[in-house]
Order: sequence, then structure tokens, then C-alpha cells
Amino acid sequence: MKRVGYLWEKCCTVERAIEATYRVIDGKTIHPSVTRRFGHPADAERIAENGRRIVAAMQNGTWRFHSPKHLMKPSASTGKIRDVNCPCIDDQIVHWMIMLTLEPIFMRGMVAHNCGSIKGRGSKHGLQNLKKWSKEEGRRYYAKLDMRHYYASIRHDLLKKQLRRYIKDARMLLLLDRLIDWYKPGLPLGNYTSQWFANFFLQPMDHYIQEDLYKLRRGVRVGYVCHYLRNMDDMIIVGSSKWDVGKSVRAIIERASSMGLTVKPCWEVKEWTDDRPVDILGFRIGRTYVELRSYIALHARRKARKCAKQRKYKGAIHPRTAAGMMALLGWVGRTDGTKFHRIYIKPYVKKSELREVLSNESKRGHPDNKRPGDPVK
Repeated sequence: MKRVGYLWEKCCTVERAIEATYRVIDGKTIHPSVTRRFGHPADAERIAENGRRIVAAMQNGTWRFHSPKHLMKPSASTGKIRDVNCPCIDDQIVHWMIMLTLEPIFMRGMVAHNCGSIKGRGSKHGLQNLKKWSKEEGRRYYAKLDMRHYYASIRHDLLKKQLRRYIKDARMLLLLDRLIDWYKPGLPLGNYTSQWFANFFLQPMDHYIQEDLYKLRRGVRVGYVCHYLRNMDDMIIVGSSKWDVGKSVRAIIERASSMGLTVKPCWEVKEWTDDRPVDILGFRIGRTYVELRSYIALHARRKARKCAKQRKYKGAIHPRTAAGMMALLGWVGRTDGTKFHRIYIKPYVKKSELREVLSNESKRGHPDNKRPGDPVK
């Protein structure tokens, strides 16, 4: 049996602070806020000294989270404006210290098909499962649910109560309470802890859908939901009966209401066909095809033309533009979009050209190419 206080002892150590610091500055070593604090390239002794200062403040109870700085950031693909919280470096380090300690606890109760901001369970994982389910006989109906203003609707009292079911360390709970109460209402966009807390908050809902929504048929429990997938607050429910899926949705809406959440009223039980595909994770998945959402496809077309313009007027593609285009090509490669690639991508830019740009950039020995935990010279 683990002793009381072991989580705090694991979290509040200089070694954990140093590990968290390398995670925070990964890819940001030329950012002014990082170079002012740790130098360029980052100095290991300055990182260790900063870690000792943070741990000392946490140990003697004087640590307080700093006032947030906000940034109204538009989405690159949709243009939607989001209020993103920008915590300072020290706060980010503490966020990483907390989650490096609590991640095993959160993962323990997570359902298999939760693919929102979880390492190894991204859009590729969700897409593979949806393609497999689309081929199954009898899985004819689905419903897509989305929470309204999910992050802002998470109730602090319920989140704290749920954390206390799994965590018994008083000092760790006090730190988590300070972090949760630091921002109101709900959880802030931009904090590393927010995506984990948001996933954790819906874990009881996941188990309720998979385990408690069932009917008895000749004394045997038969679930209303055949398959279930969640990407943060987006849910896909797949069933063999339109009535079963509809009843499940109504039960989920009632359960969400008890948690202070609101399901958008635009849901509808649909028959899963090529004409009515499942739209989630940035893809539209029909029975026989997979295609990109329209705004992601438009983003890929614009990025390809931007690469061509940079090559024509500046003589070379900028490494950041090349990295963005390679990421979009990864999305295109998971679809049945050979015609899309041939018409809208290939005339402007080739993958081999992008690889060459990124390879040349990596050979320059830039400090941003180091991974967390690599020795700093």
C-alpha cells in the first residue's frame, strides 16, 4: 500500500522540476522569454537553479500561480477566435510537474476509445476504429453529440469532488485546488493541465455510456451502444437500432445536465451511409470512403500555394511553412484523396522538396532540434 503523501513527494522534487522544464522549453529555446531565463542555448545550471527555487516555494507553501495573460487567437483553418490563456514559464513548469505525476492515475480509468489530446490516441487512432466499425454489418445508425462551451462549463466543485475519489494526498489536493480556482469560470484554454482535467471530468460519462446503458433480452444484458468514441467533448455513438441510439442520446443529455453541461440541440440520429458520413476528428467517414473536412482541405490548398509563392519570390520554402505543409499532407494521406492531391497539391509542392527543406534545417544544429532530457552543451 502506498503511503499518504507519496504523490506530493513524487511531484515536488528538483528532478521532476528539471524534467518539466525541458518539456516546457522543447521547441522554444529561441523564444525571448526562454533565452532571458535560461540563456541561449539553455544552460543546465540555470535550469536546475530555477527548479530548486520553484520546489522551495512549493515546499514552504509560498507558491502562487501568476495572473494570466490572454491572447485572442484565430484558428488557422476555421478562423474562429478563441480566448487562449498564456501562463508564464514558471506556471507552465508547475503544470508539467503536476501532470507528469498524475498522468498514470488519469490513464488508469480512461476508456479505450478516448482520443482527445492523449499520446498515441490521436486522430489516426480514432480514424482507424471508425473505418473498422463502418465495415461491420448491423452498425447502421449513429449520433454525434457536442457540448456547448465545454471548458467554460466545467464546474469546479464537481471536478474537485471527482479528484478526491482518486487522490488522497492532502498537499497535492491543496495545490490542485489552487490551480483550479486560479481561473473562473471553468478551465482556461492554453493550460497543459486543462486538457487532462477536461478528459478526466467526462470519464464517469464514458463508463456510464458503455456500462449502464443497456436492455435485458432473454435475461441477457444488451447494450444500447455498440461502439463509442470521444474526442474531448465530441462524442460519436454507433448502434444497430435507431430507437436504441435515440434513447442513449436522451439519457446522455440528462446525465450531462446533472454535471452542469449542455449538449448542443443540433444532434440527430442518422443512418450511416455514404450520403450521411460521420463527421469527426477532421474527417468525413462514409461506408466506403474517407475525406477531409472542407475547411481543412481548403487550408491544405492555401498552404500548398503559399509554398509555391515562397519558392518563386524568395527562392526557398520557409522551414515553418514546410513543417505545416508536411503536417497537412499527413492528414491528406489518411484519406482516399489521391485526386485531391493530384489536382491541388502536386502542381505546387512535392513531399520530397519539403523533406529536403526540413532535413537541411535539422542539420544546422539548431537548439530547437533537441528533445526534452537531451544534454545541453
